[in-house]
Amino acid sequence: MRDILFLSVMLTMVPLALRFPMVGVMGWAWTALLSPNDWLFSYMAGVPFNKLFAGVTFISMVLWAPQLRFRMSPALWLVLGLFVVATFSAVFSIDQGDDGWQLYWRLVKIMTFAFVISAVVRTRLDIHALLLAVALGMGFVGLSEGMFYLATGGGHKIVGNSSVGDNNLLAVALLVVLPIIMYLAGQAEIRLVKLVGYAAAIFVLAAIIGTFSRGALVGLVAVAAFMVVGSRRKFAAIAMVIVVGLVVVVVAPESWYERMDTISDASQDGSFMGRVVAWKISTMIALSRPLVGGGFHAVQHPFAWDYYGHDMQVLDFIATPEPSAFARAAHSIYFETLGDLGFIGLFLFLGLIFVSYRNARAVRRLAANRPDLRWAADLGHTLQASLVAYAVAGAAVSVSYVDLLYIVVAVSSLLRGLVVAETRLPMAAARAPAHAEQAGLRPIGRPLLR
Repeated sequence: MRDILFLSVMLTMVPLALRFPMVGVMGWAWTALLSPNDWLFSYMAGVPFNKLFAGVTFISMVLWAPQLRFRMSPALWLVLGLFVVATFSAVFSIDQGDDGWQLYWRLVKIMTFAFVISAVVRTRLDIHALLLAVALGMGFVGLSEGMFYLATGGGHKIVGNSSVGDNNLLAVALLVVLPIIMYLAGQAEIRLVKLVGYAAAIFVLAAIIGTFSRGALVGLVAVAAFMVVGSRRKFAAIAMVIVVGLVVVVVAPESWYERMDTISDASQDGSFMGRVVAWKISTMIALSRPLVGGGFHAVQHPFAWDYYGHDMQVLDFIATPEPSAFARAAHSIYFETLGDLGFIGLFLFLGLIFVSYRNARAVRRLAANRPDLRWAADLGHTLQASLVAYAVAGAAVSVSYVDLLYIVVAVSSLLRGLVVAETRLPMAAARAPAHAEQAGLRPIGRPLLR
């Protein structure tokens, strides 16, 4: 039945994508985050859905090129710079195995999608359509996992999915998409749709709890605090935080509280200290290779782990145990980027997050006194919350190379451009009569005699 459903969806969306590039962008985002192959077991299981939509989107862009509009922005320049650094890092990687190159090509695809979004998405409707595809992709993963988790009374083990990774990486991705789901629910004009959206957000929240990710809990607290402090509707934001707290109290089992309690005594937690060791080794790799880093997932290479682990005493201002016998992941977007791409890559990565956050903040400022742009101000706040979730929760999770970040980057840049254009129109209209009078022209409709 699932295969028949997906076949019917593809037979509908692919022809539409050939005529409308925006449909291709929606399908690209949806399949990248949902990873449909995880849900299929028959003749559709082997179909490369994401590659199919990517190819169809490029064909559609060529066919309808005159309708597209592309302009470089500071965020896209940073993406391009990060691509250049990533290419050099891959070429000069410590490990020239297939795994590193697979991750490189995945990042190239993700970055390419950011440029595609910037060329195709133009209007408020386009932005909302893209965000809806994101919600139907990653949001559906959270919805289904949350429903299973609640239905089994907490017995369902959430292990992650192939689009992002294990349970910790999935928790961060769900935390990033949660504000977007809340935004879409708030924008819905049909009451039933609004209620369904908020209900889906509760299930996604349950899935975040079900991942048992400590980083996600810290990120959730940060997002809740940001929503309250930055919201123009304080009481609604506080009510939302109370609902979130009630969901946690009702849903979380005793074992969840026991695991979260280890946050308060991180120095005694072997798992956390193991991450600090990985951070140290990632730093040593970057100090040794500051321009290009060690290549993708360099810290996980046995040679790099053993070789640079012997030099950790340089960073002994933080006491840590000896490195384990087996290499571990960086467990941090910052140290992962530092070890993989070096200091230049880390600088560009941090700049990308900062510029995107600044774009969203500028949108809120420009749209603050415009009732017709209230949706943009709300979306700017939403994108800020998603970036806060990523920056905080990602500090302890290796989730640097995911589609969600670059979708948020592209949308924040497009949204700022759209709002700037909208706010300049009234100013241009107000200046037009004055300019015409200075030029000796009489505006149409002005009486000849006073």
